[in-house]
Amino acid sequence: MKAVIMAGGVGRRLQPLTSTLPKPMVPVLNRPILEHTISLLKRHGCTEVILLLYYLPTAIRDYFGDGHHLGVNLHYVVADKDYGTAGAVRLASDLLNERFLVLSGDLLTNLNLSDFVTFHATQTAIASLALARVPNPEPFGNVTLSDDSCITRFIEKPARGEEQFPLVNAGIYILEPHIFDFIPPQEEFLFARDLFPQLLAAGSCLSGFVADIYWKDLGNPEAYLQGNLDVRQGRVRTGLQTSDRDVEFIGNGCMIATGAQLENSVLGQNCCVERDAFIKNTVLWDDVEVGKQCHIQQSVVARAVRIGERVTFQTNVAVGEGATITSGSILPAGARIACGAHVG
Repeated sequence: MKAVIMAGGVGRRLQPLTSTLPKPMVPVLNRPILEHTISLLKRHGCTEVILLLYYLPTAIRDYFGDGHHLGVNLHYVVADKDYGTAGAVRLASDLLNERFLVLSGDLLTNLNLSDFVTFHATQTAIASLALARVPNPEPFGNVTLSDDSCITRFIEKPARGEEQFPLVNAGIYILEPHIFDFIPPQEEFLFARDLFPQLLAAGSCLSGFVADIYWKDLGNPEAYLQGNLDVRQGRVRTGLQTSDRDVEFIGNGCMIATGAQLENSVLGQNCCVERDAFIKNTVLWDDVEVGKQCHIQQSVVARAVRIGERVTFQTNVAVGEGATITSGSILPAGARIACGAHVG
């Protein structure tokens, strides 16, 4: 079975981390989230993978090439504009003449894809949707199921106060090729907003596969940080891990000075943490410099950021690539620092 990964999103909610980097390339445990997804596919025997690109496509192509170093064959389809999720998949229709798998490129999950494929084979549905249980379903597409696993209702991101259901659309689908009969070419068309509700209204069968899985949409800095920490703490094993311990918490070339404290954090390559700095529940990308006596917690710092001495980050700060934070600065909770900015 071929797989399609939707990897073209601009990632506006994830800015400033995605101002210079496509969303599927943001690192989880020092490897792009897209690499974790590709490795999950390979683990389940899916080695023909189509990547749908739009925003900053060269960064993805240069990193992954033809995919042979990962044991897969990668094919690229680059859109000339944003056609939405279903519209983007429609661009690859010439390569998809049999049943195929679709995944979002910004998801962290341990879904058993083999079980999902087996489930769909027992159904008569034109599409099967992987469904996740989440404590707060409001930001996601809510789904209700009948006893025979048929989807009976689909509500895309219910409004506050509207009825909500704990099962949500996980953004992972198995589709039959005649699905393209319902997707207009060269138009913006979304699976959740347009295609699935129209199919249900027309009486088509959509199946829902409910599994006890880890699933997180890494669409904003807080969710992205939590996804890294969940892997760091062993709450989920990614497609790249052969064991719970097979992860990189500190990248090659890092220098950690005497007296610096790191607690439940992830450092990229060539980071420098000076004396008496304290870093907790934080992700630093490559080439970050942290000065003496800094206090950084619950934050994300992109590549090549320079942080002076005695700087304090309160919670949920996100700093864009190449920014400079001068000594003595205090960044308030929720601060977003643009790429290349000079703070202080």
